[in-house]
Amino acid sequence: MREIKFRAWRKATKEMFIPKLIANPVSKNNEAIMQSTNLLDKNNKEIYEGDIVKVDTEIYFDSEDFIGDTGYVS
Repeated sequence: MREIKFRAWRKATKEMFIPKLIANPVSKNNEAIMQSTNLLDKNNKEIYEGDIVKVDTEIYFDSEDFIGDTGYVS
C-alpha cells in the first residue's frame, strides 16, 4: 500500500510547506493543497499535482511496447 503524501502552497507568503493534518484536501483560504503522484523527476524529487515538468519528446518504443497514441499539443 502506498503512502499518501501532501504538500501545500501558501499564496500570501509564497512558501511551500508540509501540512500536519488534512481534514479536507480542498484548497482553502490562501493555500493550495497538492497530492503526490508517487513519481520522481530526473533529480529523484517527488512530483506533485500542479507541478510543471518538461517531457522528453524523443522517446522511442518497440512496436510491442506501444500502447496508444498520446497526441500532440500545438
